[in-house]
Amino acid sequence: MSKNLKGLKGKSYNEVMNEWAAQQSFLRRASSGLLRPGYDVTGYARLWGWLWRMLILTGVPLLLYMGVLRVYGKGPAFNTQMTAEVKRFLGAENVVLGATRWDLNGELRIASMKVQGKSANIFQDLKAENLSTWITVPNVFKSDWHLKSVDSVKASISLRPGGSPKVASGSPESGSKLLTAGWGIKPDFSLLTVDQYKSDSLTLTWGGNPATTGELTGSNATLTHNGADWDLLLAGGTFRQGWFDQIRVLNAKVKITPERAVFEKGEFAIAGGGNGTLTGNIALGEFPEVDLTINVENTPFHPFLPEFFQNYVKALSKGTIKLSGSTNRSTGILMDCNFDLLSGKIIGVPVFRALELATEETHVAQPEIKGGHVRFTSQGTQENGGFLLEASDVVLDCGANLKIGLTIRHERKEVQASNAREAAAATGDSVSLTTVGTIRIGLPPETFTKLKPAIRQEFFTREDQGLHWMEAPYRMEDGEFTKDTADRIIALHNGGK
Repeated sequence: MSKNLKGLKGKSYNEVMNEWAAQQSFLRRASSGLLRPGYDVTGYARLWGWLWRMLILTGVPLLLYMGVLRVYGKGPAFNTQMTAEVKRFLGAENVVLGATRWDLNGELRIASMKVQGKSANIFQDLKAENLSTWITVPNVFKSDWHLKSVDSVKASISLRPGGSPKVASGSPESGSKLLTAGWGIKPDFSLLTVDQYKSDSLTLTWGGNPATTGELTGSNATLTHNGADWDLLLAGGTFRQGWFDQIRVLNAKVKITPERAVFEKGEFAIAGGGNGTLTGNIALGEFPEVDLTINVENTPFHPFLPEFFQNYVKALSKGTIKLSGSTNRSTGILMDCNFDLLSGKIIGVPVFRALELATEETHVAQPEIKGGHVRFTSQGTQENGGFLLEASDVVLDCGANLKIGLTIRHERKEVQASNAREAAAATGDSVSLTTVGTIRIGLPPETFTKLKPAIRQEFFTREDQGLHWMEAPYRMEDGEFTKDTADRIIALHNGGK
């Protein structure tokens, strides 16, 4: 006490009180700083002082956490987590994901995805490149992710014959969570919902033998959830079913229900000109049943023929193709084709070149088609890998100069190796092609009389519709169509009788 009083000696009361006030002000200012506003701050300034201090105290740890989260979203642990969840979602046998990356702006990207389906999956194999979707920061911490759209630059799907028609929208598997959350990210893909799938270039393949094999390549596809169903929109791409090849898809809309796929709209173009439409439906299940109708107008005829026949006929046509059957049976898809020929030409058939030589009429070598009709069917055989095309009603009208009738039986078989040596020597598919039938050619009397008697006697057996008709059976395993008949006509002509 005496010590404190010593310091006050010689000072007035006011001086003492001023020093005391200065000490109090210093202590109050010292208590201000990062953790609290100054003692002399009032009103909104004091509120703002508390607010920015709170933001700093919470924001710095949050920024550090977001940085860690961003690193995790690009790392192998996140890739492993996504791989397991995608496998769970698809109910697949195996899933391999390329580099995965989730950014704080919500974009989730996957460089590539390869999926091997189980027997219950609609697909056997699925591959996709450059997948992307959006899942925002608040939603990424939820277990039930809801994705508006999953997009891919390129995707290819090999469909399983008779597979489940269900589009993946959550695995039916139940049980405990497969993975623990990584830094708070905890998706449970059994709860995942996706509104839409998109691909800039989709390839679909199906079928396991020539009678069922088909594909759609390079199509821009959008699959959108519509209540309990899905709507598939296709634009562009090339379609093939068996020998029905090089069909350019303009646009198509398919409604997919649990029971069937209904083609509400389908428009396509034929290579070389012409167009057509596709309508009908496919009943889904273990044995998918096809009921489709293709209508074509003013289109080249040869694209509708097996490759072997395409070089012989160039014609403009219109017609209908009815498809029925199942992709999960050895007989495959039955294609019942009816065409009216409008115009065209027959090219490079040896028997007509021989008749030109024998009659000295040049128009016989490459007959002009003025009209006619063609009906043929194609489907698989009970033998695995077998394919059969049959035509019993083919009539080509070449005006007053020529009429042609034709029957065809064209069969394709896969030849199996009979011993180990043949199997070891095989470098690819061994295929046997057999073509048999009868060609009927009707010539007018003025042309018929130009043939030498030996030719008329051996080949021309009847008269009908004011024409003289020849019938020549043919069989082709190797060589040219009707070559044997042509060689015989030339031999008889050169024989001089």
